[in-house]
Amino acid sequence: MTRATLPARRVRFKPTFLGAWLAFLAMLCGVGLAAGILVFIKGLSVTGLSDRVPWGLWITIDVSAIGLGAGAFLLSAAVYLLRLKQYEPVARLAVFVGLLGYTSALLTLLLDIGRPDRFWHGWVYWNTHSVLWEIIMCITLYSAVLMIEFATMVAEHPYLRRWPWVSKLARQAHKLMPVLAVVGACLSLLHQSSLGATYGIIKARPVWYKPTMPIMFIAQAIATSPALIVALALIVSKLRGRELISKKLLWGVATFSGFALLVYLYMRFWDYLAMDYSYLPGRAESMALVNGGVLTPNFWIGEVLLGGLVPLFILFTDRLRKSDTALIMAGLLMALALIVNRWDTNMIGLLSPAAYTTAVMPKVSISYTPTWVEWATAGGVLGYGLLAFTLGVRFLPIFKPEETELAEVEAVTHHAPVGAQA
Repeated sequence: MTRATLPARRVRFKPTFLGAWLAFLAMLCGVGLAAGILVFIKGLSVTGLSDRVPWGLWITIDVSAIGLGAGAFLLSAAVYLLRLKQYEPVARLAVFVGLLGYTSALLTLLLDIGRPDRFWHGWVYWNTHSVLWEIIMCITLYSAVLMIEFATMVAEHPYLRRWPWVSKLARQAHKLMPVLAVVGACLSLLHQSSLGATYGIIKARPVWYKPTMPIMFIAQAIATSPALIVALALIVSKLRGRELISKKLLWGVATFSGFALLVYLYMRFWDYLAMDYSYLPGRAESMALVNGGVLTPNFWIGEVLLGGLVPLFILFTDRLRKSDTALIMAGLLMALALIVNRWDTNMIGLLSPAAYTTAVMPKVSISYTPTWVEWATAGGVLGYGLLAFTLGVRFLPIFKPEETELAEVEAVTHHAPVGAQA
């Protein structure tokens, strides 16, 4: 019996589970949309942000989503620049995840800028001396690059093959992939590091002001994003009931993430120790938040233990690295650690008063708690990302055109071999 004659019950997702999952994500998106409209109407007064804490939950989502999407430029460069063609299946998934990450970041920025009607000002009024302007330009331009790369995959869908001009256009665009890989790598490297530089150039916050900030931001992104791609590929493979990407390829990507994580933890270790080499007003007070304050569990448990040592042990133990469950755990823990790191980095400089010295000014208590509006919009952005990912891996040729659910259903409907459609 050929694949074309198999009944439609070969669809791997159980309708009851999938329906409940999609309904839950749609609810998240709906609540987030309602909260977002409230932000547009009433402004940032409905949030917990203030003049002392102007960056909060939304900025954490922004810098985290961009960091988790770093695998797109990394794996695209490996495939099209280093000629590692065998990793193309992983790169396809990485491009899709990268696009979702960058569009999620743009959604949170649209909420956070306070005047969403002026989102276009950065493109028209160039402030070349601003790091934030450089980030805006790189994010939007790289998002366009990801859309072009993603469009070439969508054009491979069997449904679109009825229009020959679509396939012809996709083939022409595919020839540009090496060029797009170079452009994408340059844009992504620029703004991945600039996210750290945004904090690193603020002299009024000594705990931020250091040249290692851009390097650590990009080092953690390079280590974490490929591991997350591996985890997602394994999760989807388990739900679909078959191996969508070769395990050997995933093990190779996981090994790379292990070495990259080792480099990042080395840098993080020395950055932490270097804080004690000299005293700057405000630095010691800020570090107290990590050593014995509100951020202590985040740093030692979230970043160091769960997000650092546990994944490192998994990725450098041959038996665990070849275990699907262990690899999924490592990828998800590293992603969680990146999010926690972005939150800690943001909060550690804002929860301590600027230019604080006990001799000059009394101790000021600064706190920040996200409101329900911020949590609702954050849930909406998360819902958007998960909803798009769920529908994408089911209906679009993210892995191979003939492995989508629509391709199987069409093969049954038209009684034509799936291989003939390819």
